[in-house]
Formats: sequence, C-alpha cells, structure tokens
Amino acid sequence: MSHLSKTSRSNTENKPVGSKLSLKRPVSNTMNEPFKKPRSSFDLNIDHINDSQESVVLPVKDQINIIDIHKKLCIYEYLPYIHKDLLVKEYVDVLLETEILPIIPPLKEIEKYVSNNQQTQIPKELSINVIKNFMTFFQKQYHKDNLDDANKKDVQLTNPIIRFSVSSFQLLPLKTHDDITDSKKMLMSLIQGHYAEGSSFTLQLLLIRNIKYIFDVLKERETPDVDFLPTFWNTFCILYMKAKTEFLTKFRMKSFNWDEKESKVQPVLPHWRKENLEQPKEPFNFYAKEITSRIENEKEDFSSAYVTKLYTDVKTRLKNVKSNGAETGKSEGEEDLRSFAVRPKLKPRRKPIKKKNPTETDDKMEQ
Repeated sequence: MSHLSKTSRSNTENKPVGSKLSLKRPVSNTMNEPFKKPRSSFDLNIDHINDSQESVVLPVKDQINIIDIHKKLCIYEYLPYIHKDLLVKEYVDVLLETEILPIIPPLKEIEKYVSNNQQTQIPKELSINVIKNFMTFFQKQYHKDNLDDANKKDVQLTNPIIRFSVSSFQLLPLKTHDDITDSKKMLMSLIQGHYAEGSSFTLQLLLIRNIKYIFDVLKERETPDVDFLPTFWNTFCILYMKAKTEFLTKFRMKSFNWDEKESKVQPVLPHWRKENLEQPKEPFNFYAKEITSRIENEKEDFSSAYVTKLYTDVKTRLKNVKSNGAETGKSEGEEDLRSFAVRPKLKPRRKPIKKKNPTETDDKMEQ
C-alpha cells in the first residue's frame, strides 16, 4: 500500500536545485517581457557579461529547459494551456522567477539542512501557509499512489452511473451487456489515469507555491553576508519535516492489498437477467396500445384492399412532409411521420403507487 515513503517514486523528489542559468542565454518570465538580470546573491553560478551585450528573449519552453536540465517537471504538456489556465501560468511565472525546481530533496539532504546550526527566524504566517501546503501535498501524494496502484492492477474504484434509454433493452443479447460493462471499466480506468496524471501537476504546483512563499520572505531580508540558497533550503526542509511529522500523526492511512481488490463497476443487465428469471416473451409496445384496443373491440379492418390503401396513403403523406421540409431548407430527417402522428395529451406526472412489471415498462439502461 501507498505510504509517504512512496513519494520517492514520484517525479517530485531530487536534490535541491538552484539556478545554473548563464546570462549568455537570458530568460524572461513572459514571451514579450524584456530580460531582467537575475539577482546575483541567489544565482550562485552566473557568468557575468557586459551590460552592453544584446539580450535575446527565449520561448517559455526553452527558458524552462535551461532550468530543468534533466526534464523532471511535468509542466511541458500543459504549456499549450498557459494562456487559458491560470494555474499553469502561475506555475510557469514562479518557476521562471525563482529558478528553483519544485522537487523534494532526498531524505539525507533534508536531514542535512535541518541538522545544521543555522538559525532562521520563520514568520508565523509563512510557516502556517507552507505547512498547510505541505500537508495537502502529502495527502495528494497518498491518493495519487492509490490511483496508480489501482490502475496497475486494473481495479476500478467506483461504478459510473449511465442513464441511457435503449429500445428493447430487455431483449439484447448477453454479449452486448458484457461489452457495455467492459466499456464502463475502460472508462473508469481512463478517468482514474487522467486524475493521476493531473495530480502530478498539483503536487508540483503546491511545491511551487511554497517556494514562492519562502523566496519572497527571504528576499526581503537578504543581506550580502548570507548565502541565499542554503538559507532557503534550510527553511524549506525545516517546514517540510515539521509538516510531515504532523501529517503522519493526524492522517489515517490505509493499507490495501490490490491483488485481492475487485472492480466496483457493476454489470449492465436487465431485471430478468439480474434475478435469473425466465426471458420475457410477451410482446409489448407503448405505441401499439391504440391498435390493440381496436383489434380487441373488432374495429380494425385487415382486408388486403384496406391495408394496401392505408399504407399507400401514409407513404404519400410522408413523401409530402419530406418535400415540404426540402422547400423550407430542412433536412429530410427533420420531418417525418412523427410530424403528423397523433400524440396523446401529456398528463401530470404522478408518483407510481405500484411498480410495474419489468417487461411492461419503457426499456431503459440505468446501471
């Protein structure tokens, strides 16, 4: 089962990374914003150049590639949404401003930064905001790991409800019902996969926000005699460990054996199949009520001449309806026999007192 230790398999853990960006390849937060020289106290590996050197604004993806050398971020597939999704824009703006990857350092690195004797005063508001985000991060990672494990074992975690009216649903073959059930399973697996994929973005966004919180506070206090990055990672790791300790004592994590878990998708079957009853044989059709009544009262004529004449008249009326539809610019399918069919007046819906026989109700698939 997924535990917090499983975060090591996610793409949000690595060594802490500062900026190794050279001014020979200047970057900008936006496509059209002119290049601004990074803060030298933060970027410890800057190769300084003359201010007179011409600067070039790189595309956003290229700017991120310079920072994310080993391609550990998930942001690339969301870049087409940068002008449509405020979360994507927030992610990119902070990443390009701070040039710090939203990656959790390995445990040894965290312990090293926490155990040093550097004393950093952490404001109350900063610690509250960052710890809340970290605890949300741990909870999100826990749920993402469960989704990943369920998908690996082909376990669907819920049953999607489908409401779809199907003519003669009671008489569909069993193969059709099995195919529909398999389709529901594939749908749920696809949805679970999309949620797991999107969760990777959410995890990195939470880290991005914490980086921004800490970055802004430390920048206000920046002094020439203090290295920025060690101070940043000391603060980051202290708050990370504090939040993790609190989360482990407050959040109840469950351990699942996914090999024994079964799909929660329910088969799509009519009532008689569910209850293992005899197949429905009695014919029934709502629209046959009137002709049934006429036959029972011996008011229906079945002579060849009458049946032929009636059928011809109906075909002629249908042809006229289609012709009128073509003249008014409507497609053939827009008007048919239904346009002149006599429909019963609608009555107010009432709560059924007694449940009808399954074979005498409108066929409906609702599973």
